[in-house]
Amino acid sequence: MVGILLPPSVPGALINLAALLMGKVPVNLNYTASNEVLASCAKQCELKTVITSKAFLERVHLQVPAQAIMLEDLAANPGALERLTAALIAWLLPVRLIEKAVGAGRKTGLDDLATIIFSSGSTGDPKGVMLTHYNIASNVEQLNQVFMLGRNDKILGILPFFHSFGFTGTLCLPTSIGMGVVFHPNPLEPRAIGALVSQYGVTFLLATPTFLQAYIRRCEPGDFGSLQYVMAARRNFRSAPRSPLKTASGAPLEGYGCTECSPAVTVNTRDFRAAQFRQVGAKRASIGHPLPGISVRIVHPETFEPLPLGDTGLLLVRGPT
Repeated sequence: MVGILLPPSVPGALINLAALLMGKVPVNLNYTASNEVLASCAKQCELKTVITSKAFLERVHLQVPAQAIMLEDLAANPGALERLTAALIAWLLPVRLIEKAVGAGRKTGLDDLATIIFSSGSTGDPKGVMLTHYNIASNVEQLNQVFMLGRNDKILGILPFFHSFGFTGTLCLPTSIGMGVVFHPNPLEPRAIGALVSQYGVTFLLATPTFLQAYIRRCEPGDFGSLQYVMAARRNFRSAPRSPLKTASGAPLEGYGCTECSPAVTVNTRDFRAAQFRQVGAKRASIGHPLPGISVRIVHPETFEPLPLGDTGLLLVRGPT
């Protein structure tokens, strides 16, 4: 396992992908947590090294919980030959030879550990959720089937990689299906976010209701003209605030997920229409349909007996994620 202490950015994404290519397990550390929480995460994973950045550490003022490897030292003054070699490898070699060129170790299987994402630690020491390549790849395929994303789409990468929605939705999803991604390290800069969406023609925005409200108040409506989908990631069932942010799919779509499920469980999407047929894809104040391949059931929290429609209970989830 290798620790990574970087914001959502091109360097942060490349370090994660390099670790995965080399058969390592990237553990993205929560840079909004305390030094004590970081030390607990590093101890649980027995981290020996953490890749980070001098410039980033100057902003977050955190103590690196293991031997620090600085990006500035790794990428200092690459020569022209090195750049050319890397470009030729990336464009011309098949995957098998690329893996060999970057020093990939053992062959990674679908059931091998892909990453560990830690809970917030609000009720004690953070708990590390172990996700396999099969878990994450299944969630990527499920989301792609629902939203039918393609190479002409672009997603905005503002969620941190230590968050499961960020790791799956803005790192693994665009990489796996070949769509574009525009990273920005700080989701709390609405004007910069609006400018990036407009400049790059972003079509998919995955954010939290809190971030969306800030963008609505401080961004120009025209900045979001390219968006086809706005997805509000939620960890509970309370409805997101009503939002005037409109896209081709209507108001922002709500979904539900949790880290243990890689993370998306249910989503709202566009209505499906065909001759003499219509399937409702989204309802306000609803968390939507279960993703393809996922089964859900509402049961009594003590007896685990299935409950009738309209009753409040415990949500059971089953599926490949």
